[in-house]
Amino acid sequence: MIKPGAYSEQKAKDDGRGAALAESAFSRLILISLVGIMLCFICLTGLTWALFSHSITNEGNRVQTARFSAAVTVLNSEGVALTIGDMGYTLAAGGTYTVSITADGTASTGHCIIMLDGDCCMTDALASGDAVCFTVDCSAMETDVTLAISSRWGVSGEVLETVANGETIVPGGPGDDSNVPDIGAPGLIDPDDGMS
Repeated sequence: MIKPGAYSEQKAKDDGRGAALAESAFSRLILISLVGIMLCFICLTGLTWALFSHSITNEGNRVQTARFSAAVTVLNSEGVALTIGDMGYTLAAGGTYTVSITADGTASTGHCIIMLDGDCCMTDALASGDAVCFTVDCSAMETDVTLAISSRWGVSGEVLETVANGETIVPGGPGDDSNVPDIGAPGLIDPDDGMS
């Protein structure tokens, strides 16, 4: 037979054991969650360290652009070299000048654009070490003339008259100022543009 208070005692024992069981399960879940969070944190810090401490070094595979420049020498009729000014070389009216351009650089070919007071012409394609020499005749000029030379690497896409080796140029002669390429203001020489 069942005692009148036995059922409630049994239920009280079950409730206490169930509460202890629930608390134990909760503690286990919290512990597993904390271990998981710590594991994620360790993986994240390890991956971050690996990402920021890794470097790729390959000395033999350098990427470098082509370089083309020209050394320009302008001599007057007495053989005295002119110095370059802010706008280029100033050629005095009535004189004759010898211009020598020597190409240099790593580009396979290049060319130079020659401007005489807005009139424009260019050299043929020049490889590194090639030279072109021409004469500028200012004997018929009444005012000084500004000579500017710009070096460009690659093949020219401009349609300009070319100056051959040994040719004589008369300002206002060869060239067409309607095809003047964009090298800045007429005669402007930018030292970072590879001009000499």
